[in-house]
Amino acid sequence: MINEADRLREQGNYAAAYDKLIRAMQSDPQNTDLMFAMARLYQSGKMNKEAGVVYDYLMTRDTPNQDARAGAIDVALSAGNNDRAEQLAGGLRQDNSPDRLLLLARVAEAQGDHQQAMTYLRSARGKLLGMQSTNSSETPTVGGVLAADNPFIGVSQTSAPTRTASAYGQYMPWQVAQSAAAPGSTLPGIQRTDLPVDTAQTRMLRQVDTMMESLQEKTGSWLQGGMDVRGRDGESGTSKLTELRTPLTWSSSPFGDSRFDFTVTPVSLNAGTASGDAWRRYGANPLANAVSNMVSTATSEQAAIASMTEAERTAYFASNPGPRR
Repeated sequence: MINEADRLREQGNYAAAYDKLIRAMQSDPQNTDLMFAMARLYQSGKMNKEAGVVYDYLMTRDTPNQDARAGAIDVALSAGNNDRAEQLAGGLRQDNSPDRLLLLARVAEAQGDHQQAMTYLRSARGKLLGMQSTNSSETPTVGGVLAADNPFIGVSQTSAPTRTASAYGQYMPWQVAQSAAAPGSTLPGIQRTDLPVDTAQTRMLRQVDTMMESLQEKTGSWLQGGMDVRGRDGESGTSKLTELRTPLTWSSSPFGDSRFDFTVTPVSLNAGTASGDAWRRYGANPLANAVSNMVSTATSEQAAIASMTEAERTAYFASNPGPRR
């Protein structure tokens, strides 16, 4: 019955799973296996508070594998209570199963210890793949040396499973696509059980790979360049302007939980070349024209004064006082 309830839970049919469990608990309310199944159901349904209450109760009568403590840690992480998760993780006994290593990796990541989290994930991935370890950290080895991380995590594309061709050339709404959705991703009651589904090991391996990819992005170093061009219309050499920026950023996380960015942005400005007409209107040319006009004006005034009679000059200077030589 518990297996049936877990199957319904994994299919996202939480209501049916709850009905099965609650009926069984009515006749056997102290059955810890039923309580664990109910806690898993609460957790899958995002009812972390209720799941936490059940796990806290079960920790006083925990299984040899400490399933209640592991569940309480998972609930604390989901609720963002990282300190409680770390405190509970300190009471875990040595267990190198993939699911326990994945849980410890999540705790380490929540505490900002990304390197330790990667160590746990490497160990979990190696065990899921059936690889052996000969070192104390449980990290897989090849030829006596630590195995390198899979460089294709996050970049490989999984080929689609073999599908039966549709007579329409595509799947119509009244047809079923030949692959099953992930557990919990469909509405309750519409999960097709006659289609292939991922195994628990496959789902866990995908979760490990996703977490490793995320941590590599957080802790890896990268170099990024860009280009930004802005222009302003106008006359070449005067009001026209073209600006080119090429920012270059280097980012690194040398200490695991802190990231440093160093950015250099070369800038180039270009206004073009001024034409002959622009030179006449700007620069030193207007000053030369002003001096020439002033000299011409002074010469004209001197000629006019020289042609005046004595009486006209006296009247002119009287109306235009100023220094005279």
